[in-house]
Amino acid sequence: MLFNSLGYMFFLVLSVAMVWAAPAPIRKWIVLLASLFFYGSWKVEFLFLIVFSAFVDYFFSLRIYDSSDQARRRLLLLCSLSINIGLLLYFKYAYFLAENLNSVFDLLGASDKQITVGQIILPLGISFYTFLSISYTIDVYRRLFVPIRNFALYLTYVLFWPHMIAGPILRACELIPQIVQNPFRPSAENLAGGLQKILLGLFLKVVLADELAPLVDDAFSADASSLSGLDVWTMAYAFGFQIYFDFAGYSLIAIGSAQLINVHFPENFNWPYLADSPREFWKRWHITLSSWIRDYLYLPLTGSRYQDRSSGGIDVERGTSSAPAIALALFMTWLVMGLWHGANWTFAVWGAWHATVIFFYRVISKADLLRDTPRLRSVVGWGLTIPVIMLGWIPFRAGSLEKSFQLLGQVVDVTHYAKLSFRENFYLFIFVIFLGMLALKMMLHWRDRIVQRSSLGWVMNGLAYATLFFCTFLYFKVSNQFIYFQF
Repeated sequence: MLFNSLGYMFFLVLSVAMVWAAPAPIRKWIVLLASLFFYGSWKVEFLFLIVFSAFVDYFFSLRIYDSSDQARRRLLLLCSLSINIGLLLYFKYAYFLAENLNSVFDLLGASDKQITVGQIILPLGISFYTFLSISYTIDVYRRLFVPIRNFALYLTYVLFWPHMIAGPILRACELIPQIVQNPFRPSAENLAGGLQKILLGLFLKVVLADELAPLVDDAFSADASSLSGLDVWTMAYAFGFQIYFDFAGYSLIAIGSAQLINVHFPENFNWPYLADSPREFWKRWHITLSSWIRDYLYLPLTGSRYQDRSSGGIDVERGTSSAPAIALALFMTWLVMGLWHGANWTFAVWGAWHATVIFFYRVISKADLLRDTPRLRSVVGWGLTIPVIMLGWIPFRAGSLEKSFQLLGQVVDVTHYAKLSFRENFYLFIFVIFLGMLALKMMLHWRDRIVQRSSLGWVMNGLAYATLFFCTFLYFKVSNQFIYFQF
């Protein structure tokens, strides 16, 4: 059941109406049943898997919390993490591991020792709910909160439908209190705010991301050797915009859906393509994932204390470790971040790209040559950051290492930049989107200032959302899957 489908709209209206109409004591049960139905509508067999995974963490977290023996607590944590990571490795990485091991056997002259893997169907959202479960158990181990002793409430936390497929990745301390204490009481403010976010999310997905999708698919299916550097740059920006509109749209629909029943998620995107540094970009892009990676992998590797908040991104570089150890932690973190997105070495290259960019940014930023002219520093930083970030999308989307390196090679080949391999409207469309993003941010800035000074603010907002609704209705068609569903 896709967020951008009529089926989900019907499910959402029915579920929210039932929650609102029900007596307070049974609203949590309606939310749990709705979440079970939502996930089971994709493939009911995997309900047993996610319930089993949830029970493992529920069982071990209680024993971790109740134990005063530190060695026993570590052993229980290791058991819980091993089961969660083991399930993720099997379902998501079995083919990848087998393929690479078979390549090693071939190199060693042992081709007869091939590993075969049967048919494996990737459970929907397994990467996201695995991270959710891992963070819960680790936070209990850290004694950040008292674990839930009611399994139904814990299962509601794991399965809560707005976030379980592709995030945002919420911490237990952010979501569990809302589920345990929240009567899911409706309010006009939550209704209006939730519907606005859902409408904006649908606009980003249906009108922008889905219109870009065929252009991006055609571009990346072209022969890399026939493309110019300008073609590759345009492809990089095109996919960069597509994945942003697609995933930001998904996140807004998820956040809005939860807000309808008075559950509040942190924001997941904050105008990332206006960032003036790589560090700032990762404070604005997929914020809940980058901050999760920071607190549960990067900071422990650097010897720093976790921050326990789904904001800020990977914005901490200091630690008790030496500079080489911190640099190693940076590259290890980004290798995991890359491979988390997919079982392909192209994602590892994408991770290494960002690790390298951030590493050099840290080195260069220490000089702070433009510290006396902050506005110029911001403009220069933005002008350097965004092209580097966009070019990093090439290996993410290319599909193979060979094609990734071919496309990146065309970028440095300055002899064919004047060549245009695609139709003119492709370049024009991407350029208009780029300018439109800048213009929209400026318009919103001035709109907010006008709204603060004028009683006509509600009229301006009404016209804006009416326009979004009209455009979304006009372009609404057969649902296209969200990009992050494959992760």
